[in-house]
Amino acid sequence: MSVSNVFRNGNRLFWTGLAVTLGAALVVSQVSDGRPNNRSAFAQDNAAAPQPKFQGLRSCVPCHNEDTNRTSVFAALSPEFCSLNEIATFEHDKHRQAYELLAGPLGQQMQKILATAKGDADYKVTEDRNCLSCHANWHWKEGFDKPPLFEFGVTCESCHGASSLWEGPHDAADWRKESPKTKEETFGFIDVRNPIRRAKQCFSCHIGNVQEGKIVTHEMYAAGHPPLPGIEIESFAEQMPSHWRFLHEKGEFKFRDEYIKANFPGVEHDPLTDLPRTKSTLIGGVMAMREALNLFASQANDESSAAAWPELAVFDCAACHHDLASPGWRQKRGYGSSIPGRPQMFVWPEALIKAAIRHRAGKDDAKFDADWKTFHSSMERLRRSLDRRPFGAPADLKAAVLDEGGLISWLDELAQDLFTSQVQQADAKRILKTLATLSPESYPDYHTARQLAWAIRTIQTELGTGSFPEFASRPEGETEKAAIDRAVANLKVFASWRDGVRAEAAAKTDEQLGDLTSKLRLKLPAGDQYIIAEQLPEALKAAANYDPEWFRRQLETLAKSQGE
Repeated sequence: MSVSNVFRNGNRLFWTGLAVTLGAALVVSQVSDGRPNNRSAFAQDNAAAPQPKFQGLRSCVPCHNEDTNRTSVFAALSPEFCSLNEIATFEHDKHRQAYELLAGPLGQQMQKILATAKGDADYKVTEDRNCLSCHANWHWKEGFDKPPLFEFGVTCESCHGASSLWEGPHDAADWRKESPKTKEETFGFIDVRNPIRRAKQCFSCHIGNVQEGKIVTHEMYAAGHPPLPGIEIESFAEQMPSHWRFLHEKGEFKFRDEYIKANFPGVEHDPLTDLPRTKSTLIGGVMAMREALNLFASQANDESSAAAWPELAVFDCAACHHDLASPGWRQKRGYGSSIPGRPQMFVWPEALIKAAIRHRAGKDDAKFDADWKTFHSSMERLRRSLDRRPFGAPADLKAAVLDEGGLISWLDELAQDLFTSQVQQADAKRILKTLATLSPESYPDYHTARQLAWAIRTIQTELGTGSFPEFASRPEGETEKAAIDRAVANLKVFASWRDGVRAEAAAKTDEQLGDLTSKLRLKLPAGDQYIIAEQLPEALKAAANYDPEWFRRQLETLAKSQGE
């Protein structure tokens, strides 16, 4: 047995033994590759389940650190479902720098300012749980110790969940049969393949989440924390770079039919006929709105927080921090029915809602009009509460957002409807038309413009790619060795398609977008060769120089080219 298998199986046996001591019965099943798969009876009695523990990425490295080029003829594990080179790819992911930023010059400057403000000479950002909750995965739940190897920053368990209970079972093929609900509630495994769940997990840090203790405060901003930018989830995930494949990009794998049944509840069409990135973009836009509203209203009503409302960090920075100019585009735009100068929420999370509503309504214009009116009226109700009293009354914000019938429940329903909907080429073209068409009174700010352009870039690239890679099918009576060989060959086909057909489509889209790509900084400082803090001056300059009229002209030109 290899060292990695000894490590993996030994770790599994340790936590299995713990489950036994807690009175949980074990069900041992034999899986296709001959290894035992320990499944606990916690699924039948969640109350008996121990809390999952963070183990650090060392529990992932033995299996997920294969050569990205797969040059060896020997393969002990099959990459039919996971590529198994995730660690090698993640070495270049921007998230890996998260902890290093705290220890770097900007983090240390913030530490100096905050230590003085707190009157605590021993204060360290590298030990503050409010910082480490996002920068190093020190989880918000009580009872979680500082995770091992936290200095590696944001790694596997930050997104996939504490791994002590699922690290053993998840490497068996029949794990694919389990529902995401069982995986998360019983084992602590977060299903980031589901676009709704993935968006919620990503936005818990990139927007914020009171319930999970992941909050950037105005105090942090004043001390030097970079402003959290608007985030279009599919663009961010793709450029970090991505270390996963969509279902369409895997080829056939064992228990694929069972996997689809477990992971696409309520979907009545074949999910392999969808355009997955287009669907993810729409869902991500809805979830961005949901999570921004949840943060806003939850902070206003957070009785456990020592901070008094209002928390200025959840309001639109540009309401106060924009260059004074005359004439200025904000005066030309006006403020609608809102009181001029009264701080409002960030508007960028609203950018993709109209396209999402348009897709749900399909060709039914009456339904689209009714749904858009419902959303618009609900948002106006929220804005009126911010007009009646500066920063809003917490009870009014709770009623508009969190209570039954509020915006959160409406957006949850919209996201679920998008998940079960079919997204094909005709749908994508209709979505593009909606995104590229601005109403006469619309003056999107810089961050809203980026949302729209990112979404257009993602959808146009997926349309331009044409088809997904063609893989070798699984023959009857295939041996285990032959299955591994086929999976390795399919992985190479995917890599060739990604670096060829798909990359060419992306390059063509960028050419069509013209100045939008450069002036809106659509290409992110991804990978490990860029430091976010060093990119901040240029990012702020781009926002300051932005002109909504220029953006409108660019969209009009783009819309004409799409119609040709």
